[in-house]
Amino acid sequence: MFVSPIFPSVWDGIGKSEQDQQRRESEARLAKSAEQFAISLGCYDKFKDERSAAEDSGCVDNAKEWAEMLAADDAPTSTEPTQLLLFNSDEELLGTGDVSVPAWLHPAVTERHIGTDQGIKNFAIVAVDKSFSTLPRVVGAELYNLQAEGLDGDRKFDVNDLVLLLQQKTVLMSWMQHAGYEQLLPPVDRAIVHIEQSSKQNKHNKQFEIEFGRLLQRLTDVTSCIVKVSQPHVHRRTGPMFQLGNRIIEVCQLLPAAGSKASRQPTAEPQMSTSTAEMPNSRSRRQQQAVPDSDVEPDSELESVPVSTGSVSDNSEYRTKKRMSSAIFQYFMRADSHQQQELQVEVSAELQEVWKRKQETGEVKKFDDLGDALLHALNEILCGASNYRALVPATQSLHINRSVIVTVLPTKVYWIVIRCTWNLFTVENFGEYSSQLDKNQVYKSKATISFIKDSMAEPLKQALTNLHGSDVNSDVEQIRMIVKQLKADPYFSINCKTAGALTNATVEIMKAVCDEVAGNCHLSIRNSKSEGWAYIRTLATGEKFPVFRSTGKHMNAVVSYLEWMKANATSFVKNRPLYMIRKQKLAFFFALQTLAFSHRDEMVQISAKAASLFRDGDFTDNETRTRLADLILIGLNKNGHYVSAVAGAYRQC
Repeated sequence: MFVSPIFPSVWDGIGKSEQDQQRRESEARLAKSAEQFAISLGCYDKFKDERSAAEDSGCVDNAKEWAEMLAADDAPTSTEPTQLLLFNSDEELLGTGDVSVPAWLHPAVTERHIGTDQGIKNFAIVAVDKSFSTLPRVVGAELYNLQAEGLDGDRKFDVNDLVLLLQQKTVLMSWMQHAGYEQLLPPVDRAIVHIEQSSKQNKHNKQFEIEFGRLLQRLTDVTSCIVKVSQPHVHRRTGPMFQLGNRIIEVCQLLPAAGSKASRQPTAEPQMSTSTAEMPNSRSRRQQQAVPDSDVEPDSELESVPVSTGSVSDNSEYRTKKRMSSAIFQYFMRADSHQQQELQVEVSAELQEVWKRKQETGEVKKFDDLGDALLHALNEILCGASNYRALVPATQSLHINRSVIVTVLPTKVYWIVIRCTWNLFTVENFGEYSSQLDKNQVYKSKATISFIKDSMAEPLKQALTNLHGSDVNSDVEQIRMIVKQLKADPYFSINCKTAGALTNATVEIMKAVCDEVAGNCHLSIRNSKSEGWAYIRTLATGEKFPVFRSTGKHMNAVVSYLEWMKANATSFVKNRPLYMIRKQKLAFFFALQTLAFSHRDEMVQISAKAASLFRDGDFTDNETRTRLADLILIGLNKNGHYVSAVAGAYRQC
């Protein structure tokens, strides 16, 4: 460490500014308030010891400890596990834990950086693998015409349609190492997807950027794949273009892009001609106004405009950037071993042969999108990580929780236990038992509520109360109690009034269980139109016991089991209704029975206990199968906020 000389005037001014004086006054007021608080609790002696920095009797002598440190040959080790504060993306404290627990904090020896250049028509992706001790290696590059693949680019464009098309028609999910797709590239410890930041002038910028990134992140496990927004100005002087050596700069005639209009060289203002022949048409004016300062796609109208190969001008900076991106990608695809050594980036020989053939046959004539995607992939590798944060979903599904979904009927009680870890759902246990209610029972009475609560099955009671887990249930931070809202049901002779009374009684039962387990701790009651009703007890340790109502929607459950849904419930995926019909629920239950032999399919897996129930349990009644499948779908829907399906006119919005 090098320390430069400090002038005496600097020493004299330390701690004497107005801000320093205000800080000392604030600390004095805080100490006085803390003293009064300690006196009110009878802890003045402890406060006095802390303020006087009393030495702990267990501490060793400083001089002796210093001598031991100088004589030590090995690095010091801690005798107690280090506690780490864990926060979610909303800066809410989740709790503390050992530093070795969070898997996303473990170092990765190999990484795959996937750069994207997205547009309504052209969608380019380039993959660059980086190992700890080797040069970066370009291992994949693909360019897709989304409109030719079936994407509707009109005003009804929806990001969910884009993601579905990318799953079906592209290799993106495979490169991201999604478990449900064939792995086409060598395995790596972690994949990082760099989403190009879209221009504000692009009418689809919100869908292409934040919405697209968040949805893409929810399809993968954050421990193995991270989706983040990429730095938009990859053509800047300090960007990846000028970290590749001098030869590519000379051959491709690379020039740094201006950061803003104010930084460009002023030019003489041209005189306006009165001739109508020299006046630009309205389309030309719109295109000139649409040219942004950054290198991202301004709008779909410019995607099909051929890239200019002329000289650089102030009015064609966007085209100049696209020309440079095109030249860079073609240079990479034709670089020999000596050129790759100078680039400090290797390129797969098989990939080079593929793109040489595509260029020679004229299959691909536009390479600027691929060049932009390549620069986005190389940006973090060559220029260091940026402050553009990962697009981790800021939803309750971020938490690790156990969701217990319960519905109480006049003759039966059905329940499901699902463990939710990010976007991976494990069915841990489920069952049914007789509610033992009389035919003329008053459901809203306190006696009925107490009777149902006291006669609760033991496995259900354990799932609702035991945070620390057991042989069946895993250790979690919160237990979410979800009550399905009932409606009129002729099968059980339930009218609307009876359904409402039973639902309210079940909610009161869950609230009573919550109060009994959590005790008199912090209570929060929420009731808003956007988030719904919730009754939440929060312990001092940060552990939670929330109670929710659910109307029984199934739409968000589609993404967790997408491939099966597309094959077996095509009308549900296509038409996007809010609920599944009875036939589809039964088919879903049978699919879970089949899954009991493999334990994992897409984002849903089956625990050993649940698998034994599926294989050997006495669930031969189709009504029971339908009810259980319904509760599982509700649990997936409540924890996976992927699709907005809030109204019958959703598809027309």
